[in-house]
Amino acid sequence: MKHTYLVGLALLLAGCQTAAPAPPVTPSPGTPPFTPIEEKIIDIRDAAEKACDFVPAVAFLKDMFAQQNNVLNSVQEYVNAICKVVVAPQPRAAARTGFRILPGTVNGVRVSGTFVK
Repeated sequence: MKHTYLVGLALLLAGCQTAAPAPPVTPSPGTPPFTPIEEKIIDIRDAAEKACDFVPAVAFLKDMFAQQNNVLNSVQEYVNAICKVVVAPQPRAAARTGFRILPGTVNGVRVSGTFVK
């Protein structure tokens, strides 16, 4: 009887040792932890929305970072440059029709995004 219990226990323990370890969990894209560029994009979008009611498009920001002539350093410098472009005076025709014309570029990339409020 003891022999049967020992064999059963040995098989149980042997089964535990041969089980493969669980693979590490990798986060899916868009979930924390973010890359430094993703964190900067999030910070710029939040700050621009608060500063000038404009949310820059993610594609615009990624294109802007891809430029090698990047002269802007801080989040606030990016926000100031973006807001300066999007709050520029609009032509009368645009004001009458309700459209806003995005008149310029930041770091060589045409500004795109959405106005809020």
